[in-house]
Amino acid sequence: MQQIYPVLLAAALLPAAPVAAAPTGSGTPQRPSTTKAAAKRKPVVRKTVHNAPDPAEATVGGVVLTNTGDPLPGATIFIKGTFIGTSTDQLGKFNLNASFDNGPVELLVAYVGFETQLVKLTNRDNLLSVVLAPSATLLNETVVSASRVEENILRAPVTIDKVSARQIERISTPEVLSALGQLPGVDVNSASMLFTSVSTRGFNTAKSERVIQLVDYMDTALPSLNLSPGNLVGIPELDMESIELIHGPASALYGANALSGVILFNSKDPFVYDGLSVRLRGGERSLLDGQVRYAKKLGEKFAIKLNASAFQANDWIADNREAASFSTNAAGSPLGYDAVSSYGEISNVFSPYQNRPATGTTPAYKVNPELYGKTVYMPGFTEAELIGPDQKTKSYRLQGAVSYLIKDDLKLTLEAKRGVGTSTYQNQSRFRIKGLGTNQYRAELKSSKGFIRAYSTEDFTGNSYELTQLSAQLQNSPTAEGGSTKYTQQYFYTFNQAYTQARSANMSVEAAQVAAKAAADATQLKASDPRFATLRDKISNDDQPGRGAQQNFNSFLNDISAQRSFKLSDAGTDLILGARTANTAWARAASCLPIPTGSASATMSTAPTPNSPKACWTTT
Repeated sequence: MQQIYPVLLAAALLPAAPVAAAPTGSGTPQRPSTTKAAAKRKPVVRKTVHNAPDPAEATVGGVVLTNTGDPLPGATIFIKGTFIGTSTDQLGKFNLNASFDNGPVELLVAYVGFETQLVKLTNRDNLLSVVLAPSATLLNETVVSASRVEENILRAPVTIDKVSARQIERISTPEVLSALGQLPGVDVNSASMLFTSVSTRGFNTAKSERVIQLVDYMDTALPSLNLSPGNLVGIPELDMESIELIHGPASALYGANALSGVILFNSKDPFVYDGLSVRLRGGERSLLDGQVRYAKKLGEKFAIKLNASAFQANDWIADNREAASFSTNAAGSPLGYDAVSSYGEISNVFSPYQNRPATGTTPAYKVNPELYGKTVYMPGFTEAELIGPDQKTKSYRLQGAVSYLIKDDLKLTLEAKRGVGTSTYQNQSRFRIKGLGTNQYRAELKSSKGFIRAYSTEDFTGNSYELTQLSAQLQNSPTAEGGSTKYTQQYFYTFNQAYTQARSANMSVEAAQVAAKAAADATQLKASDPRFATLRDKISNDDQPGRGAQQNFNSFLNDISAQRSFKLSDAGTDLILGARTANTAWARAASCLPIPTGSASATMSTAPTPNSPKACWTTT
């Protein structure tokens, strides 16, 4: 049975901090909030210039009102069965050109929260007055994600939640996907301020497990990783007409990766939502967000749309000092431990096999028998130390589209967009993504009964790197330029020697461990050392296996799909036929490097013996 959640949807998304001025030329102006804004939240500034058709040239026009006589800004008016439409201005007025050559014209007048009206006209009328009655539920909503054709939400064969443009405007979170966590059955995992993954049906993980994210039916996943980076490289909220979320399997239409659901972002049609819109907002953590949208109809056949957005803020830095579940020692142990948000804590289990006889000028090395079987950890580096001064999260998105009405019910759209972002991603390890982005291109021929769509996606990494690899390479760097002794070797050698000396001075076991750790810690590479910054930058910008931490990939996804629906009966029985083909070209693959995080030899002359676990970007 179709599940509808109008009350929860309104309660979860509508009460958020509203914008302070009118939205896009076809959007809905918001009344000033009567509730107190969030603490220290800077106000949103938004300006709109609406380009309505000239009433003298329009063949159909009028006003859309509520049953109490109030105007309805942002109501949409379409000629039934065509792509010809417009939206009301701030006074509820509209004008559009309609041809009566083929007989009467039917107008569909709709607004979220009101009953849709069908108005039949036999000739020109510029003095229409359309009254929409409030709807107690959202059961008259129209969705397109369930079958890829417009249908009433009650007829959809799967459970769908729909978030309207009006609700999107009231979302106050930095990333729009974060607000979807208010919907029933939806889990949101935020690795950082802009990197958000959405899961359904209880599959709550750091990446969207089997949930496809689409923007106008273009998959936003990175082809190299099969990973959706939230809306980091998606479309600005200013251009979102709606968000549809399918709960549960949708593999028949969207493939095997849609096992847990689909998130579809529908952008605004420049034929309907024209004008200039600007949104500015700010907040704590030096948050600044600016978005611009411009759309204009060039005559009756052409329309263009341009979008641009820029965002930056101080990102959240992981700083959990508790012991990780796999750490041998507890937090605070004098032998060291592996912390959750610390990297490079290379461990060594002392054993008699590490004893070495004297050779040449190298003295003999003997492990203190009291340390046999003991696991000692090097202190790691914090996320703040590894990222350094570059702790901001950033993104910019650019989009341009041209639409042409070949016929009233047949539209051609050409689109190009680019999105680039800097943030932090959590998977098997933690990754700093710098300049990660995509280029997408789309050509689509669409009618009310079907479509032919082709798009291409290119991804690139910029200067992204993996924190565990970076820290491990730092720990295994020579203690001096051109030297052969590594920090790992020096650390465990010093710990053993200092412990032996402390025990010889009749110190207790625990006191000797504390003294040994202090002596060994003094030999470690410190973040305050100028050499640390030099090595960090060198390793993070090197993509060579065994010496660098940079993640390098560049791939292309080409996708072609087509669909046609056939009406079999007036009772609502339709037959939908479709086909799809896609291929991926790998220009550079993601690296999958061994990470020396295992046991390390305590001798001065022998390199550590790593367990070498794999840490990769690649997800399945």
